Amino acid sequence: MLALVLVVGGVAYQLRRTALANEGVATAAADPASPAASLGDLTSFQVITQDAIAAVSAGDESAAKSRADDLEHEWDVAQARLKAKDKSEWTTIDGKVDTVLTQIRASKPDSSGEQAALTELLAALG
Repeated sequence: MLALVLVVGGVAYQLRRTALANEGVATAAADPASPAASLGDLTSFQVITQDAIAAVSAGDESAAKSRADDLEHEWDVAQARLKAKDKSEWTTIDGKVDTVLTQIRASKPDSSGEQAALTELLAALG
C-alpha cells in the first residue's frame, strides 16, 4: 500500500512539475519585453520558485528548504552565463534570490515573509 502511495505521489509530482514548466515557457514567450528576458530562458528557476511557493503554502518547510538549496545551486551554476548576458538584471535577480534564501533558512521561518520573497522573485524572473 505504501509503495502505491509513493508511486502515485511521484507521478503526480512530475506531472505538476511539467505543467508548471510548460506554463513558464508560455509566460516567457508571451512577454519578451520582460526585463529578465535579456537573461534568456529562466524556466528552471521559475519552476523551482513555484515549487517552493507550493511547499510554503502547504506548510512544508523541509520541502521549501530543499527547493531553496536547489535554487541556490542552479543559480550559482548559471551565474557566469547569465551575468555575461546582462550584469544589471542578474544583480537585481541575485538580490531577490538572496532574500528568498534568507527568508526560507531563517531560524524561525515566517511563511508570509517567505511567500513575499518568493513572489517577488517569481515576478522578477518574468
